[in-house]
Amino acid sequence: MSILITGSSGVIGSALCKNFTASGTEVISFDIKQGFDICNKEHLLSAMDNKIDGVIHCAAVSRVCDCESNTALCRETNIIGTRNIVECLQKQVNKPWLLFLSSREVYGQAKEFPVTENFPYNPINEYAHSKVEGEKIVREYHNSGIVRLANVYGAANDYETRVIPAFTKAALSNEPLFLNGANNILDFIHIKDAVNGIFMYCRKKPIETIHLASGLPITLRQLAEKIIHFVNSKSQIVEKTAKDNEVSCFCGSPSMAKKILNWQAEISLEYGIETFIKETRK
Repeated sequence: MSILITGSSGVIGSALCKNFTASGTEVISFDIKQGFDICNKEHLLSAMDNKIDGVIHCAAVSRVCDCESNTALCRETNIIGTRNIVECLQKQVNKPWLLFLSSREVYGQAKEFPVTENFPYNPINEYAHSKVEGEKIVREYHNSGIVRLANVYGAANDYETRVIPAFTKAALSNEPLFLNGANNILDFIHIKDAVNGIFMYCRKKPIETIHLASGLPITLRQLAEKIIHFVNSKSQIVEKTAKDNEVSCFCGSPSMAKKILNWQAEISLEYGIETFIKETRK
């Protein structure tokens, strides 16, 4: 099997490249850091070249804050770039499959938990809006599926400003942990579980929309307390007002992923955090 992975230098894309390469799959890397842009159809057509079996589309402006600060880039990359991929795939003789990586952000502020895949769209920020539009575009291509990810953590190359890396760094330095919404509820899955779920999806090639979530809610305060405990830190918790454009509560049901993929999160949050702390200390 030969697959094209867009956003191959990113947190999830790079982990997927390693996973698929180790399985004997030919991986074609495609990333803006390599000079390959999904907003350029010539780049895409050259990478596809009527020889790939499938595409995992990870490339995106993937941070809520980045999308809010540069809405034009967010829309160009996440919407127009996704449209380009679909149009280029439609030109391929063998019609490769397409897997689009979306986000729990598309559900917005859900009214009840756990969230299932048939919950309605309710985007509350630019990033979520762009993912909703991306999903709609992907569904126009018959040989496609969608995976919506909960909060993925545990990667060594993760953004330092994301919650677990930021809390860990602060705790290791005995600095305050700032909580934007201490009672916000999150659902975390380890990068290895996320990659494993995506790998299983690509092997089975379903066309459903599935989210990968642990189904285990935790508040931001509980998370901060765990990290302080594991680090044995003297850090203080400082509560701040939750941001209006961020989803404050999400806990997803893993039942669909279990039914279709026989997938469930294997790495506990406690083990994942402790492992991440050990790696950060090196």
